[in-house]
Amino acid sequence: MRKMALGSFVVLGALIGGIAIADEDGNEGRRKELIEDIDEAVEDAGDKLSGFESDSDDSDLRDALSYISTVDSLVDKLDDVKGGDSKANDIVSRYPRYISDFRQAAQHLGKLKQGQRLADSAGDRCTNDEANLQTLIRNYVAKPEDYDEARTKLPEKANEYQKVWQPLMETWKRNDSEMANYASYARFSVSDGEWSELSSNMSSAINSIHNYWRERYAAAERACPRLTLGEKHPDVEKALDDMKKYTMSTKDTVTQLKRDYNAWLREARKVRELSSTTRDEIRKAICESGEYTVRQKVAEVADKWARDIAGAHGTLLGQGDRLRDRSNEDKLKKYKGSKEVRDGVTKQIEILEKLKNYELLGANNPRVKARLDWGNKRHDEIANGIGCQYKEVKVEYCNNAIRPGSGCRADCVVVSGSTCRVVEVKPDSAGGKDEGPRQVEAYMRGFEEWFIRDRKGLFESYPAMKPCAPDDKLRIATDVVYYEFCSGTVKDEFGEKIDELSSDVSESE
Repeated sequence: MRKMALGSFVVLGALIGGIAIADEDGNEGRRKELIEDIDEAVEDAGDKLSGFESDSDDSDLRDALSYISTVDSLVDKLDDVKGGDSKANDIVSRYPRYISDFRQAAQHLGKLKQGQRLADSAGDRCTNDEANLQTLIRNYVAKPEDYDEARTKLPEKANEYQKVWQPLMETWKRNDSEMANYASYARFSVSDGEWSELSSNMSSAINSIHNYWRERYAAAERACPRLTLGEKHPDVEKALDDMKKYTMSTKDTVTQLKRDYNAWLREARKVRELSSTTRDEIRKAICESGEYTVRQKVAEVADKWARDIAGAHGTLLGQGDRLRDRSNEDKLKKYKGSKEVRDGVTKQIEILEKLKNYELLGANNPRVKARLDWGNKRHDEIANGIGCQYKEVKVEYCNNAIRPGSGCRADCVVVSGSTCRVVEVKPDSAGGKDEGPRQVEAYMRGFEEWFIRDRKGLFESYPAMKPCAPDDKLRIATDVVYYEFCSGTVKDEFGEKIDELSSDVSESE
């Protein structure tokens, strides 16, 4: 009897245990469904932020927040059925913090988006207004007899521009400070499951939006400040001073005409020399800057020289027009010297006019832009020809000291036998040659650390790299491929060939 009683007890225990297992099985299916829905919602939120910097508004961010609200609700439901499931408990424990951090960061990302395009096209618009003002200056300087009109009209026009651009520059300055704060506070970094891609896309959006703003604001800072000065614009003051000093009583002989022409030539040579120096400085910026700073450096150089040249260009051409008109006056045009001045001015103005299409455009110089765009194209061509198993490879556990805060994305990973080769494509500039080796070293260290910490995650992300760890050790090599970006360039690549200006004419009758 005792034996039978014990047997009955065992059977009863098994039945009770079976009931418990059945209960767990029921919840297990629900847990699995909830976890899948949570992962899908986080993934959807991440997809919404992919390329967010190119969006015209923040609707995708609002959609991402909606998906995260769904995650929040699903996590609450998972909490009710988590039981002893370790994965479910981890999610219930960790995800509320991720959700809270994301929402807080998203508020600042939204404000970044609002300020992203405030300075769109500002640099081009200021450049255009500056060119129009220079044309007006030229027309007045050519006709000193219109001095009384010029001393009213030139300041009026300059003040019109000031009313437009001064408040905008003040607004942009405030926005620049705010954008820096938003970018700092919008940080969100999680490397857990689907949250990793959301984190990566958000970081990319933050950096891209802030960089977009900084580039446009920098262009405005280079092109607009003189327009905020109104009648104190240096070229307006210079033009009025030049016209005021002009008196026909001292300019009615051929000798004086030729003297004035030679003085004008000396000023014209200074501008021509500035243009030559500009091209040297642009080439220097191209040959010394790194891949990520070259556009900014070249723009700074080109725009600085554009301002300096424009400061003399309008007045100089106006003076040339005036000299040509004087050489055509009846009392002077019969002399040989008048023809020398007339022909000389015409030739020199043709040379100086070439600056309009290049140097005076600053960073919008079409040949400078073509060189920079060619560099990007060449970079992609080389990357496409290497035979990469993976391109634009995101590397976890990596510190990118070259571009802090931008994450690590290797240009290329080539798998050859049991070795994985991390390849970076760089320009042959001094900056590129400095950046390349340091970047591939950082990527290699990142892959090695990733292998140590989470090899499963590494090979799930990049399964073609599995053969690179045949003996429980990741075999990583590095390489930098350079393309010709600096070597072989010449000064005249950035504009038309500018001839030397003529020699002085003899000042005798």
